[in-house]
Amino acid sequence: MFMRCGKLGDAAGSVRTETALIVAELDDLALAVTLADAYVAATPRIRSNLADYLPEEAFT
Repeated sequence: MFMRCGKLGDAAGSVRTETALIVAELDDLALAVTLADAYVAATPRIRSNLADYLPEEAFT
């Protein structure tokens, strides 16, 4: 769902990994994932570098 709604299309493995991290960080909550999708779709800077969506501190 995130890949389609975020307008990421057929993305490479690293984008799929980042997508999985974002969805996990959002605890798979449907509304949170939908809002993240909309934000990614509307923000070209994030869409081109999905790793920028979550701050690095979230993974430490």
